[in-house]
Amino acid sequence: TYSGVNDIALDSSGLMAISGGDDGMVILWDIGTGEEIHRFEGHSGAVRAVAISPDGLTAISGGFLGASQKEPGELILWDLKTGLEIRRFEGQTEAVIDIAIGPDGRSMITSSGEVDYTGAPFQTYSLILWNIETGEVIHRFEEIDRDIPSLAISPSGSFALTGSTDHNLYLWDMETGDQLRTIEGHADLVRTVAFSPDGRRALSGGGDGEVILWDIEKGELLVRFDTHTSGVSDIAFSPDGRTALSVA
Repeated sequence: TYSGVNDIALDSSGLMAISGGDDGMVILWDIGTGEEIHRFEGHSGAVRAVAISPDGLTAISGGFLGASQKEPGELILWDLKTGLEIRRFEGQTEAVIDIAIGPDGRSMITSSGEVDYTGAPFQTYSLILWNIETGEVIHRFEEIDRDIPSLAISPSGSFALTGSTDHNLYLWDMETGDQLRTIEGHADLVRTVAFSPDGRRALSGGGDGEVILWDIEKGELLVRFDTHTSGVSDIAFSPDGRTALSVA
């Protein structure tokens, strides 16, 4: 049986996908047959986010320990071939909201806090850069005073883009952790973000169904797409960057 699915990630070949659900289960799927390859058991609470490494050998899953988003966070690295747990990341003190793995597969960022899509304020939030190979925190991004439902790392690995419940996008320097730019334009929370393959543009999807194409280098709005009647849950560029797919 399957419970509610909170997140899905495809591997770079498009042959496998991994999902995380409310029952704490992480499942690896064969896209061609629709069959399960592995079930990863280890989470004690709901899994909110999953990501597969660029080489397709490992995956990260994150959520929270108990039955509430106010419980401590839980972040696990898995071996996709064996289905075994490789390590747990210490220092994940809040519930994991989203995960993005860098293009080299050696680092990742996680957003954490207490998700509330009404925009109501909470006391703690975090955005953390991790070394996947050692499990150590490289640095915590400063001045996080808002929930971050969505994040992405640029193809170069130099920048991170986050979407927030305050309706804005924020561009970050991955090496220093500095906030480089605030990008305004959405009228609702930003639920999903994605970099173009060349890293020069980005797409964002809002809780009101709006999709926006941005020039990241200038922080300028290029195109506003009013196509959805409900909140955008995910968005992605095609490999050549000429088209995109959004889901609501």
